[in-house]
Amino acid sequence: MASWIDMDMLLKVAGVLGGGVSMVFGIGLWMARREWLTRSDFAKWAAEHAQAHSDLDQRLDNGELRFTRIEGKIDHLATREDLVSLSRSVSEVSASVAGLRGAVDGVAGTVAAVNRLTEMLIQNELKQEGR
Repeated sequence: MASWIDMDMLLKVAGVLGGGVSMVFGIGLWMARREWLTRSDFAKWAAEHAQAHSDLDQRLDNGELRFTRIEGKIDHLATREDLVSLSRSVSEVSASVAGLRGAVDGVAGTVAAVNRLTEMLIQNELKQEGR
């Protein structure tokens, strides 16, 4: 009979403890209700999230278009080899212009001498006619 009484007591204690645990769990759920989203809050968040993704997708598409245009422009830019070749060509033209400058100066001296001789001939003719 003693074991039946112990069992009866154990069941009563377990019942009281189960009720207490259930009550604590219920109070915890009631207090945590503010921490969980409602369906309307979740729907609002999902709509905002979808809009943010849509905006981000649009920005990425715009960025891809810009990069494509930039790549097209970069493909047409001069390469390092092109710039080196251009620099050599400019140096050659500069040397040629320096050589032409010497020739032009020589021609200018000759023109000045011819001009002087022409003036002297004209003055001489004018003197002979004036006599």
